[in-house]
Amino acid sequence: MRCATCDADNPAGGLFCIECGASLRAVASGATTRLPNGAGLICGACDAANPNHASFCVNCGRPLQPQRQTVATMTAAPPLLIPEPTQLAQSRRAKRKQRRRNKEAEGAITGGVFLIGLAILFATNSIWPGILVLCGIASLLSGRISGEPRANLFGGIFLIGMAILFATGTFWPGILILCGVAAICAPLLKK
Repeated sequence: MRCATCDADNPAGGLFCIECGASLRAVASGATTRLPNGAGLICGACDAANPNHASFCVNCGRPLQPQRQTVATMTAAPPLLIPEPTQLAQSRRAKRKQRRRNKEAEGAITGGVFLIGLAILFATNSIWPGILVLCGIASLLSGRISGEPRANLFGGIFLIGMAILFATGTFWPGILILCGVAAICAPLLKK
């Protein structure tokens, strides 16, 4: 049976072209190819036998997978399982839900540590520059909890460095050194 779209030779009784996937229903019958027993590719969607050179299933018209199985090897290897679209959607929803839970946990833990640190700073009357250290620690903790410690490493270290400069009274020359170290480390942290 010849395909009206691409003129490919298709097996008798096929509903779709094995080369382009076009429907063969309205095509007049012509020369056909008979598949010998035990030869051909098996469609993962409908289990129909197809010629070895087929790109599309002769029965359902779906593209044949690159890891196609022949009729002869089908009993030796397990069938290729393709998840249903609903299973894929459920999997994506579950991943989004887990990411949302992780974000909520990250915010709760970081917020709790920040509030406890703030209480300690008020109790010890060391708000400045202690708040910079606390913000730096919260930033480092947030990156660690999210599973991407490099993401907040730069900001956390910079804030802690600023706190040290204010605490030691060496802000003016120290800020130049801190910015220089930051400029050197920034490309290294992005890798």
